[in-house]
Amino acid sequence: MIKILIVDDNTYKQSKIRQTIIDNHNISETELTTVNCVKSARKFLYDNECDLMILDLVLPVEENGECDAQNSISFLNEISISPSINPPIHIVGLSGYKDEVIEHNTSFKQKLWNLIDYDEMSYSWQEQLNSIIFHLVKTRIKFLNSSISKKLKVYFSKLEEESMPNSFIGSDWEDIANNLLTIIERTLLVPSKFKNGLKAKNVNINTIRLSNEYDFQNLINIAIKPWLPSTEAENIA
Repeated sequence: MIKILIVDDNTYKQSKIRQTIIDNHNISETELTTVNCVKSARKFLYDNECDLMILDLVLPVEENGECDAQNSISFLNEISISPSINPPIHIVGLSGYKDEVIEHNTSFKQKLWNLIDYDEMSYSWQEQLNSIIFHLVKTRIKFLNSSISKKLKVYFSKLEEESMPNSFIGSDWEDIANNLLTIIERTLLVPSKFKNGLKAKNVNINTIRLSNEYDFQNLINIAIKPWLPSTEAENIA
């Protein structure tokens, strides 16, 4: 299902949030983690990933420290820029201080997150929280049931977003063959040299000379080497 991190220094409020989640969703106790300060939340996100973080707006930096809304806002900004922190898929702020909710609502909405007014005398906060969790669960189920090609698009989109390398060349042999052909065509557009020197000529789309099988082997080798590192020119005829 989904993994949820609850960050709140009020044990009664922690209990209410946990019970609301368990009573309304197919989520077990083992999928809920509760911490009571920014430092503990940061440590958890260093080592773990979660789908949802429910964050008290007014928190201490360390356990039993002074509570301040700026501590939570600073933590949110840190999550956005720190490469060491695994960012939750979604973050929900939950606070009983109405003035703080009004003041910091924009900070959450700018990042497409939610800030909910927690009122023990009202069910409104529970309804809002349940709606968000329901959407996350539904999205997760839809992803798990989707085809491998759709999942790969999600993964590759994330890799591109984070400027990370992607060496995947296909999910079936036809895709792999077509993608390798594309790689070879692109290789011919850029002048380069074969490793073996004498037999292999400089490669250019206008001056390419494949005079024998060794030239072809070398061309294939330099084209697919980044994707299949163990390949040697002699493996391909």
